[in-house]
Amino acid sequence: MDATTRAVQNAQAIANAVRSVIASANASRPKNTRKNYDAKAIERTGWCTERQFMDDSLVNEGKLLLFTTEVVERGGIGRSLMVLCSSYQGRAWRAT
Repeated sequence: MDATTRAVQNAQAIANAVRSVIASANASRPKNTRKNYDAKAIERTGWCTERQFMDDSLVNEGKLLLFTTEVVERGGIGRSLMVLCSSYQGRAWRAT
């Protein structure tokens, strides 16, 4: 197996593991927390869809910073979403 193929397989395995851990964390959240976060997450996932990221709406440091500068700092979404982004960043880092 060449290095490129191995790198792609490793990246896919990492992305799958991150998605699995995040899905598990989401499933174990209290109902009210999930309700509050889900409404705000729609804005973030919509932005990810518009940007057409190859890894969909999976959060990483670079996307979080780009989202913050493009949307949050320009007043497109309120302060509550900044809190949401912080929580997603923490989960993504713990998952990776």
